[in-house]
Amino acid sequence: MIRILIVMLGLLSAWDRVGAAPWALPPGVKTLEVNSYPMAFLESGTGEPVVLVHGSGADYRTWRRQVESPPRGFRLIAISLRHYYPERWDGKGDKFSEDQHAEDLGRFIETLAVGPVFLVAHSSGGRVAMKTAQKRPMLVKKLVLMEGLFNALLPESASEDGEPQIGAVRKAVRARFEQG
Repeated sequence: MIRILIVMLGLLSAWDRVGAAPWALPPGVKTLEVNSYPMAFLESGTGEPVVLVHGSGADYRTWRRQVESPPRGFRLIAISLRHYYPERWDGKGDKFSEDQHAEDLGRFIETLAVGPVFLVAHSSGGRVAMKTAQKRPMLVKKLVLMEGLFNALLPESASEDGEPQIGAVRKAVRARFEQG
């Protein structure tokens, strides 16, 4: 019996290291191992999962007030994308891109194993959320983009010079909203 307890304690202590970040975490911040990267996040509340994605120049702290008082019936999960705070990234390496962030976000949601989530994103985080929803729609129940970059809604080849005119943007956005 004592041997079983010792083995169980050893496994539990090893489990703690699997999700540990190699940098200091503020109190209450958790990590989830995603694509060999410890994604930092805050969470609160119980109920339907809502994943909150920050824009550039921000991190999970953008959503601190929402996380501090979650609405009844919702579990709020505010993430920090790869190489954002609390990591102190030196800018080296090639794993910093919207595509990598979208892949990480999809894997994060999948690893949570809570079914489709409400995905709420701000600014450039909207592009990451949009790419995630496009690649893995089964993970997203609803997508909410706040101050989003609307070119994320346009097809890749929106114009020859890469800069669609505002009329084309409006038309494409209207068509996407009409599609649901």
